[in-house]
Parts: sequence; structure tokens; C-alpha cells
Amino acid sequence: MFRRKRDILARQIRVETELWDIFDWSAILQRPEKVAGTGMFMTIATVVGGRVVGGHGWVDGALGAFKIVGHSNLRKLAIPAILATTFAATASILSNILRALPQRLSARFATQLQSIDYVHANSDRISSSVRRVLRYPADDLKVSLQRTAEQLGRKREETRKICRESEVAKKHFGNLLSCSADIRSRVEAIDLDGPASDAAAMSS
Repeated sequence: MFRRKRDILARQIRVETELWDIFDWSAILQRPEKVAGTGMFMTIATVVGGRVVGGHGWVDGALGAFKIVGHSNLRKLAIPAILATTFAATASILSNILRALPQRLSARFATQLQSIDYVHANSDRISSSVRRVLRYPADDLKVSLQRTAEQLGRKREETRKICRESEVAKKHFGNLLSCSADIRSRVEAIDLDGPASDAAAMSS
């Protein structure tokens, strides 16, 4: 009953998505240390220790780290550090997309459903369709009952007509029976062996 194109389109909800929906900027801004912690500077800070983090001797710490690691080793550490940073950033972006996109879409769907009054609109559409579908059997039943009542009325009139005719016929045949009985009694009263005057008197 609800497979028509109009019903299918009425059930569909269209929500436009944007590129920014895949990013949860609040979560990204709350975790800058996790992204930065995978960089090359954390590797150098781990090697050097408290000297790098000291704040006052940050330049000295950086120079000390460069001396400890060496130019060639620093080149060797650069590619793994870049790869690790890229991998961590990609994993963070994918995790953020998987978490942010459903939340954004659910919020947009809820706003869209509330703005178009989806529940009441579809309930009105379904109830009107159900009333329209059920109206046809009701109309057929009404017409059938009306035809049956008309047929019963015609049969009742025919039955009454037959009853009236039967009463007339009954009276007619009753009179005929009484008349024939009277004639029969007269015929039986005639004495065929008696004088002709008696027969004539009886016939008169």
C-alpha cells in the first residue's frame, strides 16, 4: 500500500554533508600534545633528558642533543620520525572522522526531522492513505446493503400482491364451492322416478 513513489519520497530525508563534518575540531584542539608527541623533537628530548626541557638552557640542550646524536644519526632518525608522525596523524584523522561524522550526521538528521515535523507529517499521510483504502470496502458494503434492501422490498411487495390475489381467489373459489354444493344438493333432490310435475317443480 505504501510502495508508491510518492510514499517512498515522503519517507526519505535528505541532509547535505560538508567537508568540515568529518573533523571534530574540539577534540583536535584538546589533544595537541598527542600529535606533537610523536615528532622528532620528542625523540630528541627523550635522548637528552631534562637538559632539553629545562627551559633556561633550551638552546644548550638542543646543541647538546645535536652533538650526542650526530649529523649522520640525525639524518637517519629524520625519516622514521617523519613516518611515525605521518602514521600518527593519519590514525588520528581517521579516528576523528569515525567519531565525528556519525555525531554530526545524527545531529543534522535530528534537526532536519524536527524542522519538517517528520513524525506528524508521516502519521497524517499514513492515516489519510488508510482511510482512503478502507473507504472503498465501506462504500461497496453500503451499496451492497442498499441493493439487498431494495431487493427485499420488491420481494415484500410481490408477496403482498400475491397474498391479495390469493384472498380474492379464495373468496371466488369459496363462492364457487358453495354454489356448486347448492346445485349438487338440488340435483340430488330430484326424483327421476317420480312424476314429471315434481321434477319441474324442483327445477323451478
